[in-house]
Amino acid sequence: MKVCMAVFCELLEMVEMNVVHVDYAKLFASSLINNQPQPDPYLECLANFLRTEAPRVIGHFRTSLLVSSCLDILNGMILESALPIHSAQKIPGFHEWIRGWNAGGTAVGQFLIPTGDQSESHFTEYVQLLPAISDMQSYVNDILSFYKERIIRREKCYLHQVSLENQCSEMESLKELCSRTSSLYLKNCEVMGQSNSHVRQIYRDYVMGYIEWHFYDELYKLNEMGLRLFP
Repeated sequence: MKVCMAVFCELLEMVEMNVVHVDYAKLFASSLINNQPQPDPYLECLANFLRTEAPRVIGHFRTSLLVSSCLDILNGMILESALPIHSAQKIPGFHEWIRGWNAGGTAVGQFLIPTGDQSESHFTEYVQLLPAISDMQSYVNDILSFYKERIIRREKCYLHQVSLENQCSEMESLKELCSRTSSLYLKNCEVMGQSNSHVRQIYRDYVMGYIEWHFYDELYKLNEMGLRLFP
């Protein structure tokens, strides 16, 4: 299951980094539904994974959730690329809405929920992982990518746009997001622990692993700020 999740995440990253023609991404859903070849090799690899590998590993219903999430991710990318850089910057919640599409937590969560008859019978307990992981994926990434995206590259990142929406400084937005993320993590752990300790353990392990990955990936340049993980 972990190998399958790693392959899926790598496919998504390759699509995001290498599919330069937005029109190709717009054709993904239609080509997938009609079982037609994708116009891009990276999209074709993703489509093949969704058609063949995913149903074998996580079953048909969870594959449906996975496909739906993939379409949200692609549509979010398309919409972001199509909008002018300052569009709707003052509409409350606009960039939070877009960010939710791109998070991919529902997709990744399909590979964290155990398979088997016993797990399927308790699916409603495990399904709470999906929104919890989606939030953490968005918030943790926005916090730990702020340095390389905004400080180094001066990109119009999520925290920059939210600051424009809320008419506050970027540091204020960063501080608020850090506080919200830590509080949400602790609250989720508390609630999950009351119903299913296994669900809480899956959640904890994934969030800690996701944070750790940002520190080990040189792309985020966290070492330049002297940030280190605790031993």
